[in-house]
Amino acid sequence: MPLTMTGTHMMDCARRLTVAALLALGAAATQAQEVGEVTFVQGVTSAQRPGQEARFLAKGDSVNAGEVVNTSGRGFAVLGLKDGTRMTLRSNTTFVIDQLNQTAGSESLVMNLVRGGLRAVTGLISKASSRGVRLTTPTATVGIRGTEFDARICGPECRREAQYARPGPQAAPQDLVVARVVLVSGIAQAVGSDGAVRTLAQGAALRNGESVRTAADSHAVLAFRDQTKVTLIPQTDFRLEDIRFSAAQPDQGNFLARLVTGGLRSVTGLIGKANSSRVKFVTPTATVGIRGTGLDIRLTADGTLLYTWDGTGTLDANAQQLAVEKDRAGVLDGLRQVPELLPEVPQAFLDERSPRPDQVVVDIDALFAVRRLDDVVPGLYVGVRSGNVNLATARGFVDLGPLESALLADGSDQPLRIEPLPGFLFNDPFPLPDDVNLRPLRMIELVGPGRDEGSDQCMMR
Repeated sequence: MPLTMTGTHMMDCARRLTVAALLALGAAATQAQEVGEVTFVQGVTSAQRPGQEARFLAKGDSVNAGEVVNTSGRGFAVLGLKDGTRMTLRSNTTFVIDQLNQTAGSESLVMNLVRGGLRAVTGLISKASSRGVRLTTPTATVGIRGTEFDARICGPECRREAQYARPGPQAAPQDLVVARVVLVSGIAQAVGSDGAVRTLAQGAALRNGESVRTAADSHAVLAFRDQTKVTLIPQTDFRLEDIRFSAAQPDQGNFLARLVTGGLRSVTGLIGKANSSRVKFVTPTATVGIRGTGLDIRLTADGTLLYTWDGTGTLDANAQQLAVEKDRAGVLDGLRQVPELLPEVPQAFLDERSPRPDQVVVDIDALFAVRRLDDVVPGLYVGVRSGNVNLATARGFVDLGPLESALLADGSDQPLRIEPLPGFLFNDPFPLPDDVNLRPLRMIELVGPGRDEGSDQCMMR
């Protein structure tokens, strides 16, 4: 594929074309599929499909799947996709929409950020399919769930920009995160006190007042700051009511959670070991206490069942308490309101397929870690304005909620949750794509091709 270049900076142009050419060679589409259009453009933006010449883009022009979209060093473009997703492509950005499928039941949107950065507001596909939208980069994959987010592949320019950027917004208080999801099989959702529903993924943060609900044939494992771990079995509704923990004073912590429907498996953490009276699971008919315990709880039409597989659990109701020792089961009948030991452990407990939480390995320190960003280093930065994203590599992941940010530094395979929120990312001078007052930026001087390094134009033939 011979290359024809115009402009004065051929070395930089050749480098950009190499990236674009490799990407284009991997595109399988032979027939153009229109996936969106340009809604605003400043400076020079081009699009190129495999085996074709580049074309310059203007407002109203279509954008097709598999096209390599390039913005110049002195401009930016705003794209609107058919599902309502909108994004601003910063200057010096190379970007591809690999796939957009709106077929009911198989919705998907796959995007590729090769270099540069974008600011995005996702559309209908992210609402229809919690795992249907993803953004790939040279070093990581960003899973996107109903989200407004920024992503930026940074070199030295981000450090320069950080010196002049306004400080980012106040980060979400990490001490309000009482638990995180460490494993999800199937579908699990969190329901806030305001009724807002979000789909959960590994690493997702949970706070007091939220309920976690698992669907049929689904389970989720939660890890708490005090090292308590809880598995929610299928069709469970579990509410975090009053959970507090300080590593300096574990005996002053508190663990109060409510099992509304379904069942759970739990292993005690530091709060229970320091003061077992401060750990309670409330059900519609009873309160379950612990004494250095691993236990299962199930709700049935008749009441509350408790099976203890380590330590001792208690069933409390109407000022009566029943101790349920290891390898025993008890029941609190909803009609009699008297806790009783069962002659044998119900088979449903023994057949439970959801994992016992003590068998799920969790690095608590890494799960809740937040790294202070004292210097801007080259790498991939992701920040979330609303919704959730999951930044993942082959070796690790970070789940981000509103007003959280992460960095995958060049040469690293472990993304890190960071504070403070980078001002160059959250206060990017390039406008958000849903800004109704989009207009040219006076800070960007438009120059003709060949007069400035960032405005070189490259074409493949």
